[in-house]
Amino acid sequence: MQYQLNQKWHFDVSSRTISHNETCHTLTPLSHRLLLTLIEHAPDLVTYQQLEQQVWLGRIVTHDAIKKQIARLRKQLNDDAIQPEYIVSERSFGYRLSATVEKVNHQPLVPTTKRFSIITVSAISFALLFALGIYQYFLTTLKHAENTVTVLSVAQQHVAQETAEDNLRAITLYQQSINTSPAVNDSYKGLSQALLDDYKLYNQAEDALEQSLINAKKALDLTPTSPSAQRLQAQAHALQGRYSLAQQQLTEMVADTPDWPLLKANLAESYLSQGNTINAYPLARQAYESSSSEPKIVATYLNCLRKMYMTQWFENVYNNVSPIVKASPWVQLEYIKLLQQQGKHKTATQQLNVLASTASHSQALNWFTALSYLSEYHHKQAVDTLSLTVEKQGKYALFSRLYLSLLTAQPKLINRYQNDILTLIEAGNQDPELVFSLGLISLYHQHNVKAKRYFKQAILLGFSDEFRFKALPFNLTAEQAHLIDIIIQQLNVSNLKRRVKRTPK
Repeated sequence: MQYQLNQKWHFDVSSRTISHNETCHTLTPLSHRLLLTLIEHAPDLVTYQQLEQQVWLGRIVTHDAIKKQIARLRKQLNDDAIQPEYIVSERSFGYRLSATVEKVNHQPLVPTTKRFSIITVSAISFALLFALGIYQYFLTTLKHAENTVTVLSVAQQHVAQETAEDNLRAITLYQQSINTSPAVNDSYKGLSQALLDDYKLYNQAEDALEQSLINAKKALDLTPTSPSAQRLQAQAHALQGRYSLAQQQLTEMVADTPDWPLLKANLAESYLSQGNTINAYPLARQAYESSSSEPKIVATYLNCLRKMYMTQWFENVYNNVSPIVKASPWVQLEYIKLLQQQGKHKTATQQLNVLASTASHSQALNWFTALSYLSEYHHKQAVDTLSLTVEKQGKYALFSRLYLSLLTAQPKLINRYQNDILTLIEAGNQDPELVFSLGLISLYHQHNVKAKRYFKQAILLGFSDEFRFKALPFNLTAEQAHLIDIIIQQLNVSNLKRRVKRTPK
């Protein structure tokens, strides 16, 4: 098979050469697969994920590695990256071939006429019919494959928009792809990631976390050694509070794939959930230095800097990232958490209201808004905010319901949520927020000694937000206020140990 690009470059697939006039280049196997993949998808976009699967044959590669390979191919085609004639970059999505592509076919030789017997003619007819059936089958299969690639590409573009509506559209498209082509690994991985994002921020899909884990397992069933599917499974385990399991999986993967920034960021997040900034910091920083254009990686680094009380470093990173990264809800949410940590709750509430334009019914955003209201002693506004999304199945579902029941003094519901929390802890959930919540319930029931014990345990497990002890969903007695002051002093000491033990280079 041969192609002509822009009626200029001649690409011979079998010999792996591109030629024009007296210039001829022999492509490396990687460049050959890259150019062929771009041609086969032209003029459609080829996403980073598709390039990973079709060019690097499933190996995990960074965006920088793909960019370098694109640059090499552009150089051989004499293509200008600023004003491209052949390969166009779609920022954060992938690449597409903009050149006109023409197939160059050799004319077949005309066979000499011969007499055939009836048996021979029948045999040839049967062979032709059989070949036609095979052709139709592969044509249908190819059409399904092309449709799947297109659907996956569009779904990935929706995910990159980082809004609730786009994420929901992506979930629908990934499911559509699975229904059409149930053996495509990328569909399950894409759906798993979109559901994880939904659970953490958007709350549009019911039981998103459970479904994400199911789809990650389906992807692993298709490709048992897929690192990206294993990463998604570990992420889901971390969101279930199974930090030890997630850390074990991610640590092994980092050892096998040390140049994957997102993997390091996920492991750092798992450590941060337990207040382990010493192990989290080098991972978060390495991930950020390798990929400062990925919003989730930047958000992880900011989270680490915030928990280490490195405010100046936080602000430097936040102010120096690109406008696109800074506008990401993941990065914005970390900035809001910093404002809350600094006691700037009015500013935090204003920022949350702005961010709500991307996810107006987000349980996560309403949860943090309610915490700022409580810090300002605006209990009615906190009740109104929690009531908006309390029934959604997101990351803050149980905590939102508990706070609402404490604010509205509903003992039966409080006891019910206490039992739910104890069940989760017994099942292996290591989230310090659960133990902190048991302390709140004990405080509400005037069991001050038990509350003190739970709060200390939560701090040991990694609970570090000092302002949360002031953002309580009920009024305290004088004795309880004194108890909280003592707990805050102990937390200050604990947080001091988490702060910078060495000056970052």
